[in-house]
Amino acid sequence: MKKVSRIWIASLSSVIAFGSIGIGTSVFADAINKKEYNTSSFRTEVPSIVEKVSPNINELKELGVTVSEIKKLLLTKSSGVYLIDGVAYDRNGKLIEQSDPNTITTQGKFTAVIKLLKAGWDKLPSGVQDAIGGTAGFAALLNTIDHFTGSVEDAIYQGCLALGMSETVAWWVTKTLTWVSL
Repeated sequence: MKKVSRIWIASLSSVIAFGSIGIGTSVFADAINKKEYNTSSFRTEVPSIVEKVSPNINELKELGVTVSEIKKLLLTKSSGVYLIDGVAYDRNGKLIEQSDPNTITTQGKFTAVIKLLKAGWDKLPSGVQDAIGGTAGFAALLNTIDHFTGSVEDAIYQGCLALGMSETVAWWVTKTLTWVSL
C-alpha cells in the first residue's frame, strides 16, 4: 500500500509541475503571437547601413561591373521595405500582404520579400549568383532575411557579410538583388 501511495503522489506531483509549465508556455506563446509593433515611427529611427557604405570602385571593376552599372547602383534608392522579425512593412508602416490575387502573400514567416527575392534569382547576373555562393548561399541568405529586423537592404547586406563577402561585394550584391527583385 505504501508503494502505491508513493507512486500516486509522484504521479500527481509531476502532473501538477508539468501541467503548469504547459499552461505557462502556451500563454507565453500566445502573448508573443499577439505582439504588436509601433510601425508608425520605425522608418525614422534606424538609418540604413547600406546607404553609408562606400564601395571600392576598383574592386567592383575587377568583378566585371561596368562603369554605367556602378553609376546605376550608386543611384539606386532604398526600397523602403522594413522587416520586423522577418515580416515586411512598406515605408508607411503597413504590412505587405496579399491585397489582390496577383500579389505575393505573407505565409507564416516566409515573407513576401523572400518570395520576391526568390523570383528574382534567375534574373541576377551570373557574377552576383557566384558571389552569393549559388543556391546554397542564397538559401543561407534568405534564412538571415527571414529572421531580420531592419531594412531589407540591411538584411541582405548583413547576410552577405555573414557569407564571408567583403563590404564592397556585399554592397554590390545587395544593390543588384534589390534593384532586380524589389
